[in-house]
Amino acid sequence: MVTHLFSTIHHHNVRVKVKLPQQEPVCPTISDLFAGANWHERETSEMFGIRFEGHPPAGEAAALGAVRWAPLRKDFPLMTREAKPWPGAAEGEEGEEEE
Repeated sequence: MVTHLFSTIHHHNVRVKVKLPQQEPVCPTISDLFAGANWHERETSEMFGIRFEGHPPAGEAAALGAVRWAPLRKDFPLMTREAKPWPGAAEGEEGEEEE
């Protein structure tokens, strides 16, 4: 995860990179230092499934309801692909049918 911090007073910027595990990603919160990070951490938690340790509980930012998956993660299952197979021919099958 990458966080970019910028000081408007001193015109300094810092980029913080944290490696997180694929399963159960957890990162320390910075919302106690930067109040503006509160909303961004909640949104990241809901959309990417990253839990921020020490983050204050404050309800849900997005209207996901009771959904317990992270829709912006690459391992998110596409329901249309699971419910029915792709309608197009598989690679290599198109040329065999024409001959």
